[in-house]
Amino acid sequence: MPLAERIKARLRALDSRAVMVIGLAFFAFGTALTLILFGSAWLALEGEGDVASMIASVDDPILAPLAVILVYVGLGALGAPQFLLQAAAIVVFGPWLGFAYAWGATLVSSSVFYWAGHFSGAQALRRFAGVRVNSISEALGRHGILASAVSRVVPTMPFVILNMAFGASHVSFTKFLIGTGLGTIPKVAVVAYVGASLGDFLASRDPMDLALMACIIVLWIVFAWWVRRALKRSGWQKAVDDAVDAPESGPSK
Repeated sequence: MPLAERIKARLRALDSRAVMVIGLAFFAFGTALTLILFGSAWLALEGEGDVASMIASVDDPILAPLAVILVYVGLGALGAPQFLLQAAAIVVFGPWLGFAYAWGATLVSSSVFYWAGHFSGAQALRRFAGVRVNSISEALGRHGILASAVSRVVPTMPFVILNMAFGASHVSFTKFLIGTGLGTIPKVAVVAYVGASLGDFLASRDPMDLALMACIIVLWIVFAWWVRRALKRSGWQKAVDDAVDAPESGPSK
C-alpha cells in the first residue's frame, strides 16, 4: 500500500478524542509559539514602561515566584490554558528561570484547587462542574499517581475542574503532588526548549535551530498520542472518557 494511503488509513482509524488531542496539541503549541515570538511586543508599554522595567518590578527572589503563583491561581480559576501560562513565564523570565517558576507555580496552583475540591466536597463540586464529575473523580481516584501524571500530558478536562476532581476523589495529596510534579516536567520543558530554540533561530537564522524545534514539537505530539493510546488499552482512559461523556444523571443541587 502506498505511503499516502497508509497515512489516510491511520487517520481514519483515529477516534474523535485522539484527533482532539492532536488538534489541541497543535493549537497549544501554535499559541505558545506566538506568545513567545510576539510576547515582548504585546507586553510593551509607552514611554519608560517597557518589558524590561516591568520584569525589573518583579525581579526579586521572593516577589517574582509569588507573582507567578498568583497569576497561575487567578487565571487558572478562569480556565486559562496551562500552555499559555507556561509560555508567558518563559517570555518574561527566560527558559531556565521561566521553567522553574512555571513548574513551581503549576504545583502550587494545582494544590490550591485540589484542596478546594477536597474541602468543598463532592456535592459542591457537582454544583460547579455537573453531576458527572462524581464518575470522573472515581475514575481518577483508582489510579493515584499515574492518573495525576498522565492527565498533565493528555488533555481531559479544564485544569481547575481536573484538580478539584482529584481533591474530591480518594487520591491522597502526596500522590497527587508527585504525579502532578512528574507529569508537568516534560510539558514545561518542551515549552522552555521551544522558546529557547526560537530565540536562537531568530538570532542566528540557522535552519538547524528551526528543524530541531519542529522535531521536538512533533515528538511531543506523538508522545501525547502514544500515552493516550496506551491508557486506552489499559482501560483507564476509557473510564475517564465514559465519565466525561456520560449524560447528567440528575439536576445538581
